[in-house]
Order: sequence, then C-alpha cells, then structure tokens
Amino acid sequence: MRAKEAERADLHVHYDTLHNGQLLQTATQNRVVVLGALQRGMVQMDKMAELVEQGEALGITVLPGAEIFFKTPAGYHFELIALGFDPQNPRLHDLIDPRGNSNLSMTREKVAFQSRFLQQQLGLDLSPVPQNQAILDKVHSGETAETAYYLSLAATLNPANEKTLEQYTSERSGKIWQHYQRRPQDQGDLARVLYWLHFSADSAVRPDLKAESTYRVWGDPLDPRKFIEVVREANGVVVIAHPHFQHVNGEPPPYKFLPELLQLGVDGLEGYYATPLQADLAKIAKEAGKLVLGGSGYDPSYHPSNRKLGFGDINTRDMFIPAREVLEQIEEYHAKTLA
Repeated sequence: MRAKEAERADLHVHYDTLHNGQLLQTATQNRVVVLGALQRGMVQMDKMAELVEQGEALGITVLPGAEIFFKTPAGYHFELIALGFDPQNPRLHDLIDPRGNSNLSMTREKVAFQSRFLQQQLGLDLSPVPQNQAILDKVHSGETAETAYYLSLAATLNPANEKTLEQYTSERSGKIWQHYQRRPQDQGDLARVLYWLHFSADSAVRPDLKAESTYRVWGDPLDPRKFIEVVREANGVVVIAHPHFQHVNGEPPPYKFLPELLQLGVDGLEGYYATPLQADLAKIAKEAGKLVLGGSGYDPSYHPSNRKLGFGDINTRDMFIPAREVLEQIEEYHAKTLA
C-alpha cells in the first residue's frame, strides 16, 4: 500500500504570474515536490525562471513548461507540452516568449483580434478604468501569455459592461458551463465564459457568432518539428497532451491520430490526465520507447474546481505520480536519446 503522505509529482499544472505564491503553497500542502508549471500559448521566460528559484527554496523541483496548440495537415487540433527546458535558452525565448523578436508583431496582432472580438461581436467595452487598468497594461506590454483570458477579465471589471454581462450569468449560458457543472460566480468565471466564446459558436448565449479558428486565440501555429527541435536544444522534452481529450466539437481526439503525432519525433505522451494511469496510452508509449508523463490539469485561477493539485479529478480515483520515479524516467530517457 502507498503511504498517503508519499511525495508526488504533477506535470500538468497551469501557471500565471498572478498566482505564484498560491501555486507553490498548494503544492507544499499536497506533498507535490515535482511540479510541471505550464503557460499556454507563449511563456514568460523570466517569470518561469523566478518560479524555478522560488520552488527550490521550498524543496520543490519546478519543471518550466509550455502548452502549445498545433494543427495536423488534415486540420485537426492537438497540443504539445514542453517540460524541463532551460528558460535562458535564446532560441526558445525567441520562439515562444511573447517578447521574443519573432513574436512581437504576432502578439500585437493577436491582442488586436481578441479586442475586436470582445468589442464588436460581444458588444463589450474595453476602455481602461481604474478597476482594469493594471490588467490592460499587462496585456499590451506583453507581460502575459494568456491574452484572451486577461482581456476578457478586463471586460468583466468594467462597470459599463454590467448589463451586457448579465446574459452570461443566466440559464441561457448553461451550455458553456456544462464543463464546470455550475454557473459563473465571479469576474474570473465570467472571463472564462468570454474566453471560451473565442473558440466556439456552439453557445446558447450567442448562436449567431461565427466560430473562430484556434490560432486566432493563441497566435499562428508553430511548426511542431521546429518546436520539438528547439525545446530539445534547451534540454527539455515534448509530450502529446491528454490524447483522449477532444479539443473541438466534431474533431477526433488526438488518440485517433497518435501514430501521425508520434512520427513528429515527440518524446512521449500524457498517460495521466487528472486520472490514474491509462493503460492503453502507457502501452503505446512504452512500446515506442517514449516517456509516459501527465498531471492533474490544475489551474489556481479556477474556483471552485474539480481538479486537485497532485491528485487529479476529485471525482475519480487518486492520480498518484511518484516524484522520484518520474524524475528518474526523464533522466534515463535523456541519457538514452543523447547517447
């Protein structure tokens, strides 16, 4: 039997700079000593380096991470997760930091599109007011990778949007909230409703909206092979995120085209995603000589949440990833692939 106090790893934890202290405090409380801290779309490398140092002071090994959207030639969406890379690597900084030389113009274009979506299609006011000025400054200065969410949050904090936002707290928004099994309770919840509307028109709130391609939220898709190459150069590994998860309604989940994804040269896949190890995924990875990683999908900005850091979905059996073993697995893989 496993001792309840055994040290855990969780290699799929969402991180933003507003929740540094809370994230590490929760990890300490839950006996998580190996933490994969992911930023979506782009990564603030300087902030990630700071989190690594803060984790070291608490006895937590923080593996810098990125979760990036890609598309197959057939147009299907999937995500890759980079873990354990050196945030000081200049090529990786240029590739996925919003302030990297190759990303400055794309970041501005992405923010402009997201702003137009909120203003023109949702009828929201994005004017700066005392309640949202700091957040808008953060977005426009390139200090956050998750621009769609923070622009949405800025809209919810503007008193001029109060009446417009009422529709998103009504029963008509229930279709969006099936995933959360509750109605929006605060500005953060409302921001997530607006955020998800960027992805899909499948909403009882605004059925007239045209569904927008994912890249409009995250930016133009990177070349996955280049991404893998640069992450490896920075001493990281790249795995396929949650293969059973369906990103867009009507599309097959990545599990359906795993052979194609494995041929990209990834280092493994997530065999855990808020659940105990999924045997079918572990078998595929091990037969291909690949890593089997994963985590809870915990996001400290979600309150309440069915995800518990280090434990996974609270409605399923305990997701236990032994900390020492997962580090040894990555080290052995590095030694084998670099030999």
